[in-house]
Parts: sequence; C-alpha cells; structure tokens
Amino acid sequence: MLYLARRPKTSRLSSVVAGQSIILLPPLVMAFVLTSDPKGLCGWVWPENRYLWLAVALVLALNPLVNELRPVVESLFPISSIIKTSLAQIMSQAPGSEPDCDLCPDPGDLRGIRVSRLYPLGTGA
Repeated sequence: MLYLARRPKTSRLSSVVAGQSIILLPPLVMAFVLTSDPKGLCGWVWPENRYLWLAVALVLALNPLVNELRPVVESLFPISSIIKTSLAQIMSQAPGSEPDCDLCPDPGDLRGIRVSRLYPLGTGA
C-alpha cells in the first residue's frame, strides 16, 4: 500500500503495473494452489484481437475526457474542509511522502485542528 501513499502528480506505468499486480496476486495464487484446473475455474479465454485493440483505443479515447471532467465533478461534489484537513494530516504522516495533492490544504493550516473534531467521541488519534 505504500505506492498509494507516495502518489506522484503523474502516474508512471511501472507504478500502475505494480499496484495492479498487488491486487491480482492473491486471487491468482489461490486459484493455482486450491484447484487442479485454474483455467477452467476462472473461465479464462483469450479475447479476439479486435477486442484487445478496441480496449486500448477506449482507454486512449477516454483518458483526456476523464481529465477534463474532473474539475466539473469536484465543483458539483465539493469535499468538506474537515475531510481535506484530515487527508492532509494522514498524507503528512505517511512514510516518505509529502502532502503534494491538489485537494490538501497547506500543512501549516493543521496546527489549529483539534483531534476531537476529526475523531468524534474521543475514538482517538
């Protein structure tokens, strides 16, 4: 999970592959260890080449659209200041990371935050 804590502004392909591999590894290990026919169990069939090319084209076509719609979604569904502050506090405590996300306020703003506002009923820091 450390690859999530050190999220750069632009995702490198190697970090995306590493993150997806971490997610994919446990089910694959269980499929190979717990069954004698993992291909039959998982229903793995290689798709036709045209579907692979369509998937690649869809990713390349939707990526700019998603990047353009992000500010619209953020304006329609704003994040509260308490969540922004707690996210900045968590990211500043993550090992090897600096709070460089766009949503996080300046770390100097965290000095006046009381822990009881972030954790109701004294559930603690």
